[in-house]
Amino acid sequence: MITLDDAIPLVLEGSHFINPQTGAIHHFRGVNFSGGTKLPIGLPSHEPNGFWVDYDRQVCFVNRPVHLDAQGDWTHVDEHFNRLKEWGFTFLRFVIVWEAIEHKGPGIYDQEYIDYVVHVLTRCKRFGIRVFIDPHQDC
Repeated sequence: MITLDDAIPLVLEGSHFINPQTGAIHHFRGVNFSGGTKLPIGLPSHEPNGFWVDYDRQVCFVNRPVHLDAQGDWTHVDEHFNRLKEWGFTFLRFVIVWEAIEHKGPGIYDQEYIDYVVHVLTRCKRFGIRVFIDPHQDC
């Protein structure tokens, strides 16, 4: 496992990601990390009436896409990231939907969800997994 200080930001040169210290081209091997990211907990997608229209805005996206246990234990998350590293994956596409950040209304941010995302990103960095945050928006 790498430490937080070992991760070097890459730079984009043309169509390649480059390690600025060595000049080496970095090739990604990655997976999608999205699961049920587009849906808040407890809002069923199979009910067509009122979906994203009439819900009461008291929804929660924390634990999307990866669920923590009731005590906030990250052990199984670490096991998952370790398994990905062992399989040779170095990259995640992390889907973030705007409704998760601002579901209560314009300018009202869900700090608990933002903190959750920061924790997930910190875990990724600990395992040397680079992340592309996909600001996904379905219209």
